[in-house]
Amino acid sequence: MSCISWNCRGLGLPRSVQTLQELARDKRPNFIFLIESLYSFARLEEIKVMLGYDGFFHVDPAGRSGGLGFFWKLVQSISLIGSSCFFIDVQAEVLGLGLLRVIGFYGHPDRRYRGESWTLLRQLQLTSSLPWLVCGDFNCVLSQSEKRGGPPYPSNLINGFRSVLDDTGLHEITLHGFEFTWNNGRGGGAMVEEKIDRFFASESWRQQFNLSRAETISYSSSDHLPIFLQIRTYVPRDRVHLLRFENQWTEEAECRSIVDSCWKSEAHRLVQSRLDDCRNRLANWGGNLKRIYVRDLQVCKTQIQNLRNRRDTAGRDLLHEAHQKFFFLLQQRETYWKQRAKAQWLRGGDQNTRFFHMKATARQRKNQFVKLQDSQGVWPYTSEAVQEAIFSMHADKSPGLDGFNSGFYKKYWGIVGPDIA
Repeated sequence: MSCISWNCRGLGLPRSVQTLQELARDKRPNFIFLIESLYSFARLEEIKVMLGYDGFFHVDPAGRSGGLGFFWKLVQSISLIGSSCFFIDVQAEVLGLGLLRVIGFYGHPDRRYRGESWTLLRQLQLTSSLPWLVCGDFNCVLSQSEKRGGPPYPSNLINGFRSVLDDTGLHEITLHGFEFTWNNGRGGGAMVEEKIDRFFASESWRQQFNLSRAETISYSSSDHLPIFLQIRTYVPRDRVHLLRFENQWTEEAECRSIVDSCWKSEAHRLVQSRLDDCRNRLANWGGNLKRIYVRDLQVCKTQIQNLRNRRDTAGRDLLHEAHQKFFFLLQQRETYWKQRAKAQWLRGGDQNTRFFHMKATARQRKNQFVKLQDSQGVWPYTSEAVQEAIFSMHADKSPGLDGFNSGFYKKYWGIVGPDIA
């Protein structure tokens, strides 16, 4: 279970959306809290579909500023406790973890009203008795050491921040990685960096999830770095990577050749045996496609992380170059998959909206079993009925335990269909 919080400074530019996609692919968080999205419900719907999340809560921007979004996936249930232009408060039930309370928080950007943010935080404490986690951009530091460059941070603001943490019993979750989460984008002596994005948790939350770990993410398209929290109560085992058939692969002629070879080379074998062989060969072949840009992306991420602490002009220039290459690679990968798969969710504007409404309409259809067995205990189905059932499924529906979705069977029915039916 994991969570990302990021002040994205708007989702209008392609590189902002591409960075968000990379964060979702890279970290696979269950929750994403976005600050200053600058977009309302319709655009966030498109983002939700694009990222493959189950739902979201939102707060519309005020004019040309603000806006919050809280996306979620893979939860058993979730409900909104409350929201405003400065927070989204949710309660979620997660398999294996129980009930969680997560608050995405945005401290008032105007220092004159920072006290109102701390009053709000005190009020939120009283809303629920659940263990709670607070993440976001608090727009304040906790000590002078959390600011580098520029004049000293006002002591009264630091004291106000510390006071509200004492009053609410919140404890900071140590943030690993680069220590400053925001910078003013200037170079040399004019550069200012601050640690203002962070995770806090109640004592009961910390005891329940005592092995959780937080870190900064080195790449970003805004002046804020994303922060990431892995929520856990145990040290997980290495994940077993199983095949998940990608419908984009069907655009490759080699994919058909692999399926055809596996199916016809030893036609006497059981269907399951041939499926296993097909799965293993496709997993190796498809893995190479997925790794087309992974190596270069990882090199860029490492360069960005290593250069983040440089304050000299040459270092800042190198960091800028690394960021430019990183965004170029994200764009290149997106273009590649557009050309290969023509995926609807990668297209902007009206097509994204149309794709969302198609999915929404499909969810409204009722699934029902008309008949399973007749009165004699016979399964009254034909090969045509099996084909009709498979072809009625959406090609992008989740695959079965064997890793193959309906898109695989629909595309290669002429090869595998007779034996499957």
